[in-house]
Amino acid sequence: MYRELINEIANDRLSGASDLAARGAAALALLASECRASTVDEFWAELVDAARALRRAQPAMAPLLHVAQRVLNAAQGQRDIEAMREMVRRAAETFRAELEAGGERIAQTGADLLHDGAVVVTVSYSSLVLKALLHARREGKRLHVICPESRPLYEGRGLAQRLAEAGMEVTLIVDAAAPAQVARADVVLVGADGVTAEAVINKVGTYPLALAAQAHRVPLYALAGEEKFWPSAVAPLIPERASAEVWPEPAAGVTVLNRYFEPVPLDLFTGLVTAAGLLPPQQVRQQVNALQVHTALLEL
Repeated sequence: MYRELINEIANDRLSGASDLAARGAAALALLASECRASTVDEFWAELVDAARALRRAQPAMAPLLHVAQRVLNAAQGQRDIEAMREMVRRAAETFRAELEAGGERIAQTGADLLHDGAVVVTVSYSSLVLKALLHARREGKRLHVICPESRPLYEGRGLAQRLAEAGMEVTLIVDAAAPAQVARADVVLVGADGVTAEAVINKVGTYPLALAAQAHRVPLYALAGEEKFWPSAVAPLIPERASAEVWPEPAAGVTVLNRYFEPVPLDLFTGLVTAAGLLPPQQVRQQVNALQVHTALLEL
């Protein structure tokens, strides 16, 4: 069953990195119960195979690398299979609990950045951005949120619906209209699928928002736990998706490029909201550069 769950993660085109990481932790916890290996070496080989498969499933999303690394580090060095099973289960469950607790802290810090009556521009569907906006709403703050559709799968519509149901004023716009709306915003609030020493990787459409925020001197924040940080020893891969999502039957001679994510220069951000608080770009860069990665995950 854990293999099916990893396949579901690989085929998921709508969920954010945090949600997928929680499911990745669940998949590795299932492996601990389902693996039929009879020796430590066999168990280790299957665990490494699953960890690599999880990383390949969404190679632009750093949390899947981190949960894979967490269980490998926990299992390595154990001398019997039952101890390995227990360490994998414990590491996966701890990661999931930390993800949830960190998400709550990030959401509260994000909500604290918003004043009553704030106009917020966002993009895509970030579970952390949603939580921050809902926190602010529960505190009685009135918000007007501007959501681009986020083509090609239109996940911005889902975010707009959730926010409207929570009683917020919401405007849905086409993607190309988003940068111009930043001029009337108080803040641009986005999620992140990964953070390198040079860039925040997020849904296509984030880069023009960042440039507009710089031009209009509007603060730009990414909500991203440290599990989104990419160790410098590995590079995130931004895969191409099916061209039919953009244009089912393109004209002859037309090549359709469909990438969901793009790197946005880290220095364009006012700061990153993490579980440890609000970090400026330089501090983020220092933390990213200090990260290590398990040798089994250096290659896909």
